[in-house]
Amino acid sequence: MSSSCAFCSGTFSPDELLSLDGASSPVCPACYELAEPSTDAASLTVGPIQRADLELVLAWRNNPVIYEHFAEQDGPIQWADHVDWFESRPPTRRDYVASYDGRRIGVVAVDASDFVSIYIAELTLWGEGLATRLLDWLTTRFHSMRDLQAEIHANNERSQRLFERCGFERTNREDDWYVYAYVGDSQ
Repeated sequence: MSSSCAFCSGTFSPDELLSLDGASSPVCPACYELAEPSTDAASLTVGPIQRADLELVLAWRNNPVIYEHFAEQDGPIQWADHVDWFESRPPTRRDYVASYDGRRIGVVAVDASDFVSIYIAELTLWGEGLATRLLDWLTTRFHSMRDLQAEIHANNERSQRLFERCGFERTNREDDWYVYAYVGDSQ
């Protein structure tokens, strides 16, 4: 008999899953690690994106500093389009909201085609290593189930370094976009 993680829907034996406060079902160890609030005041946590997060996530997505490196967005989006995106996501897509020190700060996701995306929307936290921790969490959680990839704009050197530091290797270039594949922690 197997059970699914409440966050990532991975399949595990029941004795591998852990109970998480506020979750309706148990979660796997990797999801538990970043989802369980810590006693550390400056903890980093993640949880599946919820309808209550949509207004804030829309504000983030409409910030030109954030969307300038998005492959499928080149300007602000409307509320109705944002809600439609949320409601029509395929079941294999995983979107998580990250929180740091008790406040929501960004998003990490893996889409239905196994492409990873991440952004820290709280610009004052750039350079603090939070994106590295989130991407490491995501790769730890999903690499055995999915062939993780990323598409990064050629002028987004910060993201290129992040993904390379977290075990991704550049495999291809398509116009102004580099394609990266997760090869693991080879460094």
